[in-house]
Amino acid sequence: MSDKKEIKEIDVASLDSELAAARTLEEGKGDKFIMMASVVAFLMTSFHIYTGFFGLFDYSVQRGVHLGFALTLILLTQPLYKHVFKDKFAGSKAFRAACRTFDMILVVLTWVSVWMAQDEVHHLTERLSKTTWMATFAGACLVIIVLECARRTLGYIMPVLALIFIAYALAGPNLPMAIAHRGYSLERICKFLATDLDGLFGTTMSVSATVIFMFVMFGAFLEASGCSDFINDIAISLTGKIKSGPALSAVVASGLMGSINGSAVANVVGTGTFTIPLMKSRGYKPQFAGGVEAVASTGGQILPPVMGSGAFLMVAFTEQKYIAIVIAAVIPALLYYWGCAVAVMSPDGDHTRHAHGPQGYSQEPRGHEGRLDLPAHHRGPALLPAHRAVFSALLRPVGDLRGARGHALR
Repeated sequence: MSDKKEIKEIDVASLDSELAAARTLEEGKGDKFIMMASVVAFLMTSFHIYTGFFGLFDYSVQRGVHLGFALTLILLTQPLYKHVFKDKFAGSKAFRAACRTFDMILVVLTWVSVWMAQDEVHHLTERLSKTTWMATFAGACLVIIVLECARRTLGYIMPVLALIFIAYALAGPNLPMAIAHRGYSLERICKFLATDLDGLFGTTMSVSATVIFMFVMFGAFLEASGCSDFINDIAISLTGKIKSGPALSAVVASGLMGSINGSAVANVVGTGTFTIPLMKSRGYKPQFAGGVEAVASTGGQILPPVMGSGAFLMVAFTEQKYIAIVIAAVIPALLYYWGCAVAVMSPDGDHTRHAHGPQGYSQEPRGHEGRLDLPAHHRGPALLPAHRAVFSALLRPVGDLRGARGHALR
């Protein structure tokens, strides 16, 4: 029996809703629903560019229109027949037509509910903060549609968590004393979610409708313009003559790409399609190549200046300036990528297919009792001539850990 394990190819687009939607738009150019989704995407982009130049609308309009566009795109690009019965009946035209009809009903309900919620918010002052049945209807419809769209794009975990919290709000008086509360009616919950600033149109939606979308759009423009190829070229030119250069180029390329898009999966797609085959061609195991790319790409979420959406949420919740969050993230991000670089440059470890190390390079000897002897280009004088002591102090724990591991394995 062969010891080689079959390496299954992972559909990267299935791991990220943005990439899945982009692939759907690309593959279904002739489909009328995909054409509608393209028009919606263009209108959504135009709306945010307009508000970016000329100022934001009222909070209920800005956030409501943003949510309406987002839900519409999901319903058009992630049809129901792909997410029920494990895609068993997707080949049936009647089933597909029924699912598409249901999706279009949800699209109409989305925009009607958004309009109702906006109308209720605009008349709260006149009604002395009292709401009508429209707020209840809008809240109920939006909650159901948001949960369904979350299920199609993120799976069942997030919708189930949301339902647990809604159940907690409903069952308050019947819970143990330690976690009990007076309880809220379903009508009040729906009204709250549709009209209150702590509901669906709260702080998180505000950040998404103003800052996050603009940076995501900026990253999409850069990737569409071929920026990922340019970044890969820079990474290769910087690391091409260094031992473990292919793996180090993945770290550098992922760091540069992550600093402008803030998305781990999009980072893998932008740089991994080049760096992973490069590492495999130089003798690295597929598992190691994929692991390096995944770890390096994940760090893009904490690398300034763009970072991930979490940075903008931190700005909103802490009320700090964005530049303060960026400054605070610089040192942790650099240390993260420093650790990645040290890990891939280490000659220790079974991460190559060949006994002599990556093709085209020679493997450095190990030190006494398994301790790592750093090659010349890893040492202070080569990389940081003026800071040899600091460099050695940073790398010494790595060698000690490897020495202890080697001694324990004997």
